[in-house]
Amino acid sequence: ARAALMLARQRADWHGSLHAQDTLAAFIAEGHLARHVRRMRATYGQRRRVLLDGVARELDRWLVAVPGCAGLHVGTRVVAGLDLARVVDGARALGVNVDRVGRYAIGAGVADGLLFGYGAIDAAAIPAALRLLGRVLAAA
Repeated sequence: ARAALMLARQRADWHGSLHAQDTLAAFIAEGHLARHVRRMRATYGQRRRVLLDGVARELDRWLVAVPGCAGLHVGTRVVAGLDLARVVDGARALGVNVDRVGRYAIGAGVADGLLFGYGAIDAAAIPAALRLLGRVLAAA
């Protein structure tokens, strides 16, 4: 497997920037990467908790969160009949970026719902975004 990876790397890009590799090696060796990962884990954990709490508290008439353990997103299932395309369009018109779970499904028969990313939103902004989404859901 290693030989195949090395061959793929050579064909894609003979070698990477030595300066960038040295800088990355120093970043890792000096503990900066580990600190960054710990800080981001705490930041993203807080965002995830705020999002899950808000979905359970504000949007439980329409959505239920699906358990997950990886990524910077939360998927939900629809518990009430909704036109999700209309919901997504209405939310985006208000500046709330959500997407349909079904858009990423490989097979047929996947229960649709909404997908929330939390990698690029501050935890403090999540409750207001969920309230706006609640208005869209109520009108759908």
